[in-house]
Amino acid sequence: MDSDFELLPMGDSRTLFLHKDDTGLGHHCAVQVSVFPSESQKRNVETSITYALAQRELSELVTKLVTLHVRHSLPESFTISYKNWSLNASRKEWSFGKRNFKASWGIEPIIPSGEKWKFVFWMHGPPAKTMGRV
Repeated sequence: MDSDFELLPMGDSRTLFLHKDDTGLGHHCAVQVSVFPSESQKRNVETSITYALAQRELSELVTKLVTLHVRHSLPESFTISYKNWSLNASRKEWSFGKRNFKASWGIEPIIPSGEKWKFVFWMHGPPAKTMGRV
């Protein structure tokens, strides 16, 4: 996978387009991902700041996890913790995508993933000035 990936905002859903060279499937793939703050921290300024400081690394991590799942199935839910934050990942069926998603990469079709992902971000320590690389 090259270093190009979409920055994922917190509190929104995006469709990630995965190139066939990255998925190893022989076709391009689309996956819906959502990143939200935990319910208890959704109005917490420190959580928003911590996410903003780590947004590049978290976006790269989410993209790599989703791509890895397309290649090798990951558990339905799991949690990753790093320094002062954690990210809970869960997936479920993406029925809308399977029924209604139509796109192409040039002339090559993009096949929607059968699942969508939800990532919940929360802070469990003081905000950090820098987050480091994932």
